[in-house]
Amino acid sequence: MRYFLVLMILAALAPVTAAQSKDHYLLGASAYANSVTEGVRKLYPAAIDENQAIEAAAEGTGLWMPLPSGGRTYLKYVRHELYANGDWSWIGEADTAIGKQPVVLTFGKDAVFGTIPTPSGRALHIVRRQGKAWLAQVDPGLAAQSAALVGTAMRRDDALAPPVARFRRGVNLRFKTSEDTTAPLQSAPAQATAGAVATSGPVIDLMIAYTSGFAAAQGSDAAALTRLNYLVAYANQSYVNSQINLRLRLVKTVKVSYPDNTLNDNALYDLSGFDNNGNSVTMPSSLSTLPTLRVQYGADLVALVRKYDYASNGSCGIAWLNGAGAVGVVQDDYPAGMAVVEDGTSVDPATNKTYYCEDKTLTHELGHTMGAAHDIAHASKDSNQNPIPGAYPYSYGYKTAVSGNTGFGTIMAYEDMTQESVQVFSNPNLLCQNVPCGVANQADNARTLNQTAAIVSSFEATKVPLTNPPQDANGDGKSDLFWYNAGSGLMTYWLMNGASRTSWQGFSVPAGYQRLGAGDFDGNGDADVLWSTAAGDIYMWLSNGTTFTSQYVAKYPVGWVLAGVGDVNGDGRADLFWYNPSTGMVTYWLMNGASMVSWRGFTTNTGLKALTSGDFDGNHSADLLWETPNGALYIWLFDGAAFNYYYVGVHPGGFVLAGATDINGDGKTDLIWYNPSSGAVTVWVMNGASIAQQLQFQTNTGLQAVATGDFNGDGYGDIVWKLSSGAMYMWLFSGASFNYYYVDSYPSGWTSVP
Repeated sequence: MRYFLVLMILAALAPVTAAQSKDHYLLGASAYANSVTEGVRKLYPAAIDENQAIEAAAEGTGLWMPLPSGGRTYLKYVRHELYANGDWSWIGEADTAIGKQPVVLTFGKDAVFGTIPTPSGRALHIVRRQGKAWLAQVDPGLAAQSAALVGTAMRRDDALAPPVARFRRGVNLRFKTSEDTTAPLQSAPAQATAGAVATSGPVIDLMIAYTSGFAAAQGSDAAALTRLNYLVAYANQSYVNSQINLRLRLVKTVKVSYPDNTLNDNALYDLSGFDNNGNSVTMPSSLSTLPTLRVQYGADLVALVRKYDYASNGSCGIAWLNGAGAVGVVQDDYPAGMAVVEDGTSVDPATNKTYYCEDKTLTHELGHTMGAAHDIAHASKDSNQNPIPGAYPYSYGYKTAVSGNTGFGTIMAYEDMTQESVQVFSNPNLLCQNVPCGVANQADNARTLNQTAAIVSSFEATKVPLTNPPQDANGDGKSDLFWYNAGSGLMTYWLMNGASRTSWQGFSVPAGYQRLGAGDFDGNGDADVLWSTAAGDIYMWLSNGTTFTSQYVAKYPVGWVLAGVGDVNGDGRADLFWYNPSTGMVTYWLMNGASMVSWRGFTTNTGLKALTSGDFDGNHSADLLWETPNGALYIWLFDGAAFNYYYVGVHPGGFVLAGATDINGDGKTDLIWYNPSSGAVTVWVMNGASIAQQLQFQTNTGLQAVATGDFNGDGYGDIVWKLSSGAMYMWLFSGASFNYYYVDSYPSGWTSVP
């Protein structure tokens, strides 16, 4: 319910312009009247105003943040992200003395967490104590006086070389197996900025098992999940900051009754089922379901998140360093896609001093699993005390002193106590505190992760679809076939399991109805159907997976045509695109079920033809494909705020657009073209408005495309064809080619519902 409320507010406020907007404050200036000291950090009680963040996101403006030192700083809005449990993240950036720095705020039902840069470049962190939000700020004076108070002063090695001989097949570890020979970029370094989330790179699916102690420390399971969503958002923003083209996706969380007060090494062995010598370790019963869940949800990586315990953990986390010794990362390394993460604060009972684990810990430990090592000074050492690199010779983090500044350490580095921890992986092509964030061919973990991400993302087959399949009548993750018979006044859907119809259900349709389209307009995972009546009314049939409820939407806009159905704002609900070919006006209606909560208009050329809608760049916002009268094709890509149009090419002569679906499972819609005279089928694999690849196939002439979708739920797009005889065949894509299967005879008198 919270998910829908947040999005209703965002959508309802979307048309407000910057000129109309007011200043939004994340919290009041009086927040700093009181403080408590916790180790080297000062904590201030903070009444964070989520409504202000919602309004700023809806307006596309920003937030003012009062500062403990007085004054205020401006947090510019960049984008927001939404999560299935109702949490959401506000992503932005702020100008500081060391360049633009990212802002990450994650809101949930019971909690809020975040990272907020101050003008100096040092960050404030929103933490949770005694069921309330606090702003935590490192006191440089305390840090300089007593490094022993800082939790990250514990420099025990947290990266273990996995026993690769246990699971690598036929690999000679004396030689590099996947060394990169590509020259590093030599362009002038640039400041890292918040930017847009990676959309075209590999998606690494993550499962997190969190302990009861971790949940108790957050105050509730809901707050614990918000904390986990924040840590993942922090990781994803770190990749964006670092120019790393990957996205981390949390596909499963599970609460486990595993102790918090054990050595991290042993926890990693329990989680993995083996130790660093390759010996088998009996997995405790509290973790015994994780291997099955990993396969079920297709988790490439698994993390165990615990409540930090200084006396017993030994560090803030630990992980297998895949590729240790510059042997590269290979798919056989998937058993070592494991990490243990400690979170929160802990008091040393011997000294009564407080220690804490940084927000970057999850990002850091997962970096090890992807082949990233520490900075050279703190990397593991071989028998000759030489540093051991990660997956490649340059797979090190980076830390350095900076004249006139604090100095810094990147995400994989162990920075000195007075140095700033920057939210960037080492990258010589970026600037941190106005000096390079790494060293070419020596400290470049961004390059490392860009090389290994695709391999890590293949550790497990994707099981949770990157997007909900279209036309899914019952929410089982598989597309179904919808049919309408205007003569008999009936609509039916066939529930599909691949090419097999498992069942069907029919419904009466009032006379004079015409089908407009289908989509999941209320975000419940079940496809809904949109109708127009002879009287010019629009009705929506909302599905609960079994039956439909008819609801009035609006009057059909005279002179307009429905240009497409797609999720414009990434809220998990389909929206409506309308086009007036006479005036050249385009508008979209943001839908919440049958209710239009907001709309927005644009002007374009007259006489265009809307071919289809889809998410061609994989950013979770619907785009539009247009054709001009002379056959030129343009794609309008939506970036969350506005459409940007790009030339694609020319409509291929003799071909018709057979459908649009995500053929290769990369989260981006592709185009299927068919030549009925020659039987040629061409698939344009799209990357935004660019044709990344063309796949060629040959079939019968005279076919008719019936429907596209993911009919077997494997993440690959499929297509249904009708032969001239009326027989229907389904082409199921396997990742490399199509396999065709007989479905049934095309029902006479019926038409498919798009």
